[in-house]
Order: sequence, then structure tokens, then C-alpha cells
Amino acid sequence: MTSTEFSIVLNLEMKNKIVESITKKIKTPDLIELLTDQLTFSELQSLLLKTIELKVKTRSLNDLLKDYQSGRFVKPSDVNPLIHRKLELAIFSLLPDNFEIIDLSPLAPLGTSSLLTTVHQNNVISTIRNTEVAADTTNILALECAVRRKDLYKADPKSFEKTKLCSGQRLTRAQSFEGEYFSAHFCVVALCTAGRDEGNTKFEIESLNEHIGFYIKIFDQLIDRKEIKNICVKFFNYEGYDNSGMQKKIQSHFDSRKDIYFRTEENSEFGKGYYSRLRFAISVINQNNQEFDYVDGGFVDWTSRLLNSKKERLLTSGVGTDYILRTIKMNA
Repeated sequence: MTSTEFSIVLNLEMKNKIVESITKKIKTPDLIELLTDQLTFSELQSLLLKTIELKVKTRSLNDLLKDYQSGRFVKPSDVNPLIHRKLELAIFSLLPDNFEIIDLSPLAPLGTSSLLTTVHQNNVISTIRNTEVAADTTNILALECAVRRKDLYKADPKSFEKTKLCSGQRLTRAQSFEGEYFSAHFCVVALCTAGRDEGNTKFEIESLNEHIGFYIKIFDQLIDRKEIKNICVKFFNYEGYDNSGMQKKIQSHFDSRKDIYFRTEENSEFGKGYYSRLRFAISVINQNNQEFDYVDGGFVDWTSRLLNSKKERLLTSGVGTDYILRTIKMNA
């Protein structure tokens, strides 16, 4: 168990003890069961809204200022917003023409992360209005892909048209992150390519090649090349899948690049359950031999489950833009 996983388990245990303490204090040991089983979502929402309204009235402006000064979720980012906007726009300019850029809401439907993925609900910021604060752009893009593909199949049930979306978004995660470059809220640019199985891993090869090629362009054109010693593309294959042919085709596009190398981990446990078939990551090794993982992505079953179709395929990926600006020099 990693230190991060241990801290998550420890936090969950502490929260359970706090709940037990509260139910004893108000002498209602079955409170959670009553609220969960006896009330609808809208009834629970009304109850919580009224409770919060009354509790807020007991707070002072001094309380408000203290919370702003100490709360990790509300502290402003240390990244220069002008530089960040410039980077984000430059990244968008490198997108293949067939990707549509959309501006997502800062909120997602309640359960977006935990119902689609293996992420625990306690690791996102849940609200009392049946929503949660955006924690993963790819989850929300997957929902948008599912809606669009549902409409697409109404017009043509046999369509092989792909849905390709991109968005830049500020995300918030509830769990604590280790390391000086990480914070509770941060920005990413994410891609989703959704389509139907075309046989012979055609969808997988084309979409994976397009995503990886896009991120390599970012490092080639936007980052100061004097900073980069090598670029590493890592493949994590899951048990039961032979991705060797697919990987060879991807690697062949970069045969002439001496600064790009590939690593493969077979029967990986890294991201297993969240991703299916294959996960990939792209890191940059700087001149001081420090390695930074900037890109994470892989194949997921979210649109397949949302549309109840085993033929649906989805590749998601993202790059941390705050993380780039905190760790490496950009081109002037």
C-alpha cells in the first residue's frame, strides 16, 4: 500500500469514527440509515439546505476570513494566470482539426467520479444540490460523448463516426497530495475520443497515435528544448491483452527520434480497474535527470457502460498545465 492509499484509508476510518460519535451525541444510532433509506434525494437536499442556511447564520466574518486563510480548497493558485492562459491557448492551437473544444461546467452530476470509475466518493467535493465539484475532466467529457453518440445513433444506428472532444478545466480533489508541485485544485487539458469497434484494433491504434502525437507536439513546440533531455512514453498493459502489435505501430512513428524512448510494463496493476486494456503516460526527463509525469491516459469502458453497448470504445487522456508551469521552462 502506497503512502497516498494509506492516508486515504486512514481518513475514511477517521470519518467513520466521527459519524459514530455524532450519532451517539444526538442519540440516533440509525441516523445514516434513516437519511439514506427514508428520504429521497430531493427531500435530503431540502433538509441539508435548511441545515446549512441556519448554521451559516451562526458564523462571523472573522470565521469566514480564517477559513479563507487556512482552507486548502479556496487558496488562489500560485500559477500566473496570464502565462497559464497563454499556454492553454497554445495547446489548443496544436489540436488536430477534428477535435471540438468545449467549455465544461465546474460542476458534474453527483457520482460522476465514483460511479464511472474506482475513485471513492469521499475523494471528490460533493455538494448538497446533487452535484459534485469537477474532479476529472475526462469523466465529464465521457458523459458528453455518451449524450452526443446517443443522438448520433438515433440518426444512423450503424454509424462509425467518432466523437472527439477537448476541454481545459480547473479541477478540485479532496484527498491530500504529497509533493511541492501539487495542490488541491489545478488545471488540465483533456481529450476524449469515442467511437465504435472497427475490428483489428483500428480504433485503438488511430486514437492512441493521435493522442500521443498531440502531447509530443506540446513538448516539441511549447517547452524550452534546452530543458529536455529525453521524453519517455510508458505503456501499462493489463492481463489478458496483447498490445504488442499496437505499440509497435505507435513506436514506428517516432523511430527517427533519438530523444524519445518507450517503456512497457506487462500485467500491470497501475491503474487497473480504472483503465482497461492499456494505460499510457508520458514523462519528460530534464537535464538534471529529474523525471516528471505530465500526461496520463488510457482506454476506459465508460461510454460502453453508459450506452449499454460492448461495441463502444473510448480513449481518454490529459496533461497537467499547472504542473508543467511549476516544473519546467516554456518557450518565450
